[in-house]
Amino acid sequence: MLVVISDLHLQEVSREPMRTVAREDSARNVSAEALNLLFEEIRGKVIEHDLSEVVLCLAGDIFEINRSMLWFEASARPYHDHLPPDHLEPLVLKILDRIAEDNADFFAALSDFVKHKTYRYHGDLCFLEPTLDLILRYLPGNHDRLVNHWPSTRRRVRELLGLSPATEVFDHEFVFPNHERAPSYGVLIRHGHEYDKTNFAQSAARKNLISRYSYACLGDVITLEFVAYFPYRFNQLYGEVLRGSNRKSDLYQHLYAALLDFDDVRPAASLFAYLMSCLKSAKTKAHELQSEERAIDLLRPILLEAFDSVSKLRFFRKEVKSVTLRLLFLPPVRNFLSAALRWLPASVLGWGLNKVGVLRTKVEADSSRPALEAAKEEALTSGRVHTVVAGHTHHPDQIPLHDGNQFFLDSGTWRTLIYQGEDRKAFGRLRAITYIFCYRSDEGQSERRFETWTGHLSSVRHNSFEATVPLAFDQVS
Repeated sequence: MLVVISDLHLQEVSREPMRTVAREDSARNVSAEALNLLFEEIRGKVIEHDLSEVVLCLAGDIFEINRSMLWFEASARPYHDHLPPDHLEPLVLKILDRIAEDNADFFAALSDFVKHKTYRYHGDLCFLEPTLDLILRYLPGNHDRLVNHWPSTRRRVRELLGLSPATEVFDHEFVFPNHERAPSYGVLIRHGHEYDKTNFAQSAARKNLISRYSYACLGDVITLEFVAYFPYRFNQLYGEVLRGSNRKSDLYQHLYAALLDFDDVRPAASLFAYLMSCLKSAKTKAHELQSEERAIDLLRPILLEAFDSVSKLRFFRKEVKSVTLRLLFLPPVRNFLSAALRWLPASVLGWGLNKVGVLRTKVEADSSRPALEAAKEEALTSGRVHTVVAGHTHHPDQIPLHDGNQFFLDSGTWRTLIYQGEDRKAFGRLRAITYIFCYRSDEGQSERRFETWTGHLSSVRHNSFEATVPLAFDQVS
């Protein structure tokens, strides 16, 4: 049986600026208890179908390397015109060490499962069959791309995952081909950023698919210079007020907590609407809370700095051509937008940002889905596999391809998701969890080749796993 999970985005959080003022449920990391839920499901399948093999595939974005405050502290960046420079190696190792420290229980649970075939479920120590062939395989995604570049970082990743010491380069896809005369899976597994032009290197000089995995992409800039920079810079500008305990501080704290959630909002174009939603809910807690225009004025210098900074980046201007936004960064247009961010009244600026978000949401809805790209995979069109599994989007899915006997499966995510409602006003917080089981023809699943499970872990606090709800995308208060 193949087990596929992806997009855990384990990251350093204990040193995140002003973490203590953020809502407790905005923490991102996956707990050991959540991982043990998966192990219990695996054990049940092993017993039910008398399985002799389990291959656990970690299909990318397991480590959150790109979104780290250490990049700002070190005045370094994870994006570059050529291959990653060697002076980044110690910094990536330091980020991995911080991730390991803040996720110690998770890695301990994973290591016990991989090395000893044991785990804890509701406090009880559980065992897999000693003769079971248990294999862990890992491939990097776009957010942990850099760990694959140096022997030292590859060795450290293997250590954290409970694998034997080695420095071999990690694969970028796993192919388990069909066999006519032997039991087989018929599955291709990859992270899925290959189907996303924003998050996979697009330069014409990098036509070789393998080499493109080593190069930076436009998404690296967006993740660091907007998603990570906003809360980092907000703390620098308003840290003294954030540490207060009066009504004025309440606005700053709610706004800061919302900025920490940026990477979790879906669709991404609804970020501004999400900020306004958080502020409106905060008004019930502080009678003297300033208006939404005041919040926009607080964000204005950060938005201006971020826009001016990326506008001057040659790497950004070069990569942005691939997503047809180059006109925005021509000098006359860039200067006009910079002036607008600086001088427009807050109410007008807020209206404009909201309209841009709605427009982008419509464009994203009409754009090609990953399944259309997966359908072009040579392994699929040649008949070597009948199923393609990928993640990256954070949106679990199951889509039939070609004649209906082939499928694309999206492995979703395990991190918190904040979904915008149909009225574009309400936002629901989900603690997502998704995993995929793929079976060989001899593993007791004669009527189906795969199973998918998508749901959320229902709780008031982020890392409390007292109840599981096997329904996709229910909103949680």
